[in-house]
Amino acid sequence: MEDITVQDMVDRVFANTKASKTRKELVDFYVQEMGVGLFGTDGENPVTAEAVGKRVDFVLAEDRKSATPYLKYDKRAYKRARNKGGGPLPTGIPDSNYTGKGGECLVMGELLFNGYNVNNMMVDEGIDIVASKGNVFYYIQVKTKNVTEANKFYFQVKWERYNNFIGTQMRYILVARCLIGGQQRTVFFMFTNNDINRLLFDHCIPQPQNKQSCLSIKIVYDNRTGKAYMYDGRFRTDVSFNMNNFNL
Repeated sequence: MEDITVQDMVDRVFANTKASKTRKELVDFYVQEMGVGLFGTDGENPVTAEAVGKRVDFVLAEDRKSATPYLKYDKRAYKRARNKGGGPLPTGIPDSNYTGKGGECLVMGELLFNGYNVNNMMVDEGIDIVASKGNVFYYIQVKTKNVTEANKFYFQVKWERYNNFIGTQMRYILVARCLIGGQQRTVFFMFTNNDINRLLFDHCIPQPQNKQSCLSIKIVYDNRTGKAYMYDGRFRTDVSFNMNNFNL
């Protein structure tokens, strides 16, 4: 029941920003999601449609009391609240080889400003940049993407290459291109191998099916709180600490 949150509603029920749902439709969605009534009433505390309704009412009431609600109530139905935070918007620039190389150059510049010596690798074998500071060397893989209409970034890292660098000083820097206030901006996310392992364990990154698969990394930016979350389905975790953090 605790999985029913306003964030989950926004991510799944109101993923289409034009969608409108009544309170009954929201309850029916989670009743069906949880399979209420399909498995009998065994157990000490079986989930009931009534309990789901109470949880939905609680979540909606808390959101309506918030200074920055996620939903708005209009004509007996709920809709996703309009974005008032001036958050990231799509750049209109297609992802391409130019975007990827541009992301690497941006990362090199930021590392230089943070006191790292950097070198770009000439051949792509899973390492884009080598950086050093205080006689410690780091391998860096850079992924660059543009934001979607829903303030989300999608990245992929090859599972086989990821496994090859476990136990090394590998860093994954995800470069997110967007428009903020009508100007081109860049947001960076930096993760270590341990970060990725924890996110896999917490189900915020789906487990790859085989060695040919990719790590599918999804990040959503919340305009109302200014926080970023990595997520997969109903699982999500705050990764704001990893945002614009160049302490390798």
